[in-house]
Amino acid sequence: MTSFSEDVVERASIQILQDLGWNYLHGAVIAPDGIAAERQAFSDVLLLPRLEKAVADLNPTLPEAARLEAIRRLLTSETGSLVEENRRIHRLLTDGVPVEYRNSDGRIVGDKVWLLDLDKVEANDWLAVNQFTVVEEARIVGRM
Repeated sequence: MTSFSEDVVERASIQILQDLGWNYLHGAVIAPDGIAAERQAFSDVLLLPRLEKAVADLNPTLPEAARLEAIRRLLTSETGSLVEENRRIHRLLTDGVPVEYRNSDGRIVGDKVWLLDLDKVEANDWLAVNQFTVVEEARIVGRM
């Protein structure tokens, strides 16, 4: 019987994602103390500058305030249940984030801010990161 180590599975998974066109970075590289830091703190689990750029690229005709409101809604927990929160975020990813804003003629209009382009997947910023350390309240929670 063949056994697989965690390292073999991790490397194979990263290779599959790279074959699909994903970019890859090791968690230590983008850590707050990394050579290409993309996180301000080890408690950060989202790469906010990447998210902000992706939302701007996917929604160029919407005002910045609407895009920032969508990101705020994504980041703000609305339920006490992890299961329900996962469902809520899944809906935002698949259905877009409904927002309202004042357009150039002063009317309030509704629209959606897209977090992903599900029709043109190559328009998204796909990034695989391994050994992503999360520290919460001065203790290591885990690696993703």
